[in-house]
Amino acid sequence: MGRSSPQVRIDHDGWSFVITNNLLKLFANDTLQVTLPLSPRVNGRKCSLGPWRRVAHDHYKATAQNLGSIHVTIRHARVACWIATRVKQIDKLTCFPGTTYNGER
Repeated sequence: MGRSSPQVRIDHDGWSFVITNNLLKLFANDTLQVTLPLSPRVNGRKCSLGPWRRVAHDHYKATAQNLGSIHVTIRHARVACWIATRVKQIDKLTCFPGTTYNGER
């Protein structure tokens, strides 16, 4: 993705969730714990993400090319990510490809 999306930050219960472009970084007390690539792979191909837009308080979404949209919010006191799609069948879906753990699991 050639352009840079504005940084999104959600703070909750000692955790910070920071989205920049297609990466979601989780910080516990300002220490990076994990980096999650938010662009899924569908049938082996990476989906491009559009800019992140605020949907509601602490709820953001980005359009995923040829797929639908990716959502990030807080649900049940945890960060939640999901894909909303109208695609009737996906043969192979990989979420968070290339995840990097820095902290405790």
